[in-house]
Amino acid sequence: MFLGIPAPLRGGIKSHRLAGEKTAQNAPSHHQPGNPVPSLATARRGQRQTGNDDVFEGSVQQAREAARRTQCKNNLKQMGLAMHNYLDVYKRLPISQSWSNRPEGSAISACWARSLLPYVDQANITNSYNDSLPHLDPANRDAISRSLPLYKCPSSPAGDVIEFTVDSGWAGASSGEKIKIGVNEYACSANSQVTGLGGMGSMTYHDPLSVKISDITDGLSNTLLVVEISGGEFTYNTKREVVSTNTSVHWKVWPGFSRLSLRGYSRDGAVQHGGNCVVNCNSDGANPFSFHVGGAQVLLGDGSCRFLSENLDLTTMVRLVIRDDGQPLGEF
Repeated sequence: MFLGIPAPLRGGIKSHRLAGEKTAQNAPSHHQPGNPVPSLATARRGQRQTGNDDVFEGSVQQAREAARRTQCKNNLKQMGLAMHNYLDVYKRLPISQSWSNRPEGSAISACWARSLLPYVDQANITNSYNDSLPHLDPANRDAISRSLPLYKCPSSPAGDVIEFTVDSGWAGASSGEKIKIGVNEYACSANSQVTGLGGMGSMTYHDPLSVKISDITDGLSNTLLVVEISGGEFTYNTKREVVSTNTSVHWKVWPGFSRLSLRGYSRDGAVQHGGNCVVNCNSDGANPFSFHVGGAQVLLGDGSCRFLSENLDLTTMVRLVIRDDGQPLGEF
């Protein structure tokens, strides 16, 4: 018995449903039996989780790069300490590179990175390296093939060792030989070759004697010693695109050339002497270059490290390189 419902309505309750209206039980379903229908809240939680994962991954990458940049800075500081220890002994800074004429041709007889090895706990390499022989001589090949973390920026994609194929007989090597040499992603400040703004840096080359502190009349805190020039065997442009491969058996390696000869580049890094770009323009040795975001790290003569912005102006960079121009430096 239905209580409280008038008899005429007992059988007509369903008739108030709109024509064509279906019950939830009879409604067609796009989901297979047994598969739960995801709620809007569940979908939103999934979106938030994806966003959180992206943020977390970005934070991890930033933390890793911060650690790599700190290690790069520590490398420079260690070089600065070694430079001053060298200075205490010889009363001069190391020379960028010098040459000697031997029966087999010119050979690098000294370079700044090699000169620092006794002062950076690399006595084993120092003791095995024969300075009276060309750096590519077979007797020196085991030593020069070693990777030195001190001369490698961890932010760079470059390998630790470059394998060269000698294209002609040179400095103790024969044409066609394959020789492995440890990379160097730091360069001493040798000179400025900017048109109209040329001058010598703290570590010159081809000179009979290297630089004394008294030669740096602009002051150690205003003069560069070492800069980053990362990339190893490849040359990169502003976009960090490879534009060429280094085939020289004495360039960007610690037993050989690794020096800054400053030039202004076009902003895209394509044209040397083509503009005012001086940081992260091109990694061929004409300006500081790194894989850090926004600039490159450098070592000053007083042992301090600075981060030079990619937007640094040409004149300021020139004044940092030249040791005795007497010009005010300003902020950088």
